[in-house]
Amino acid sequence: MELLLHVLLNSQRTVPLVHSKYDSLPNLANARNRTNVQEIFVKAGKVETLGMGLVYFLSQVFFEAGEAEGLALGGQEEFGAFVKWAVDVAKETLRRSVEMLSSARS
Repeated sequence: MELLLHVLLNSQRTVPLVHSKYDSLPNLANARNRTNVQEIFVKAGKVETLGMGLVYFLSQVFFEAGEAEGLALGGQEEFGAFVKWAVDVAKETLRRSVEMLSSARS
């Protein structure tokens, strides 16, 4: 989960985040570049089993560890909202990539 949080956060930054201090993050409300998240996860969607596995992980395991609202570490509600948005974009991108791959085989 920690790895995916860093991938999602760093997709919105020009300089990578090298620590786990989420309380010192800049305003995430304005950092919602959908294209950056899609570019990362469309690559994983090129391998059908990897794409579907990530969709499962993001849907089930990721949020069992702390629902999107529960990820508002230290009262940062915008962090939880950002993570929920980014995970939704990632899942949608993965599903579309896998669907396109499946339809191309048919």
